[in-house]
Amino acid sequence: MTITYKEVFDLHKKKTRFRLFSRAYFGCVTKAPEALYGPLCRFFSAYEGDIEVGFIRITNYTNDGFAPYKFLLWCASDAYVKPQYRNRGVFKNMLQYVIDCHFVQMILLKKTTYNSNKSYYESMNFCNSKRSLEDPELFYYIKKNVPPFFLEQQKTLVLTTRYSSLLGRFI
Repeated sequence: MTITYKEVFDLHKKKTRFRLFSRAYFGCVTKAPEALYGPLCRFFSAYEGDIEVGFIRITNYTNDGFAPYKFLLWCASDAYVKPQYRNRGVFKNMLQYVIDCHFVQMILLKKTTYNSNKSYYESMNFCNSKRSLEDPELFYYIKKNVPPFFLEQQKTLVLTTRYSSLLGRFI
């Protein structure tokens, strides 16, 4: 199965995708609804050919109290895979995509979900946990062993992002 990704920018499409997630996972919302669609959250749809098979949302937690981290900190917050595509590696592929391409270093999960799939998440180096202040059932699992070159990449990415957002206002 070959999966491709497209970032979702349309507000209506973001809301539709989040409703799918909420319905499937009983409303594990960790931020106020308007924050889910703002600039600190990014949505990516996964496609097999022309068919959308799922989506994943990442959230920027850089300035959200994770003091030991001095770099851009993105968290995989929500994911949804259509029922007919489950158990085919779509979720793993989506998670790997945001780790590799969008600097995700943290995931947000219920402790029971983490524990029932512990070896899977540990194989991706997610192990250090911190309880969510918004929902006591949710935990942030932070990757261990962030590579030293990551800090340099982050400095470049932050500058590039700042300049591209400024340029975008003039184009």
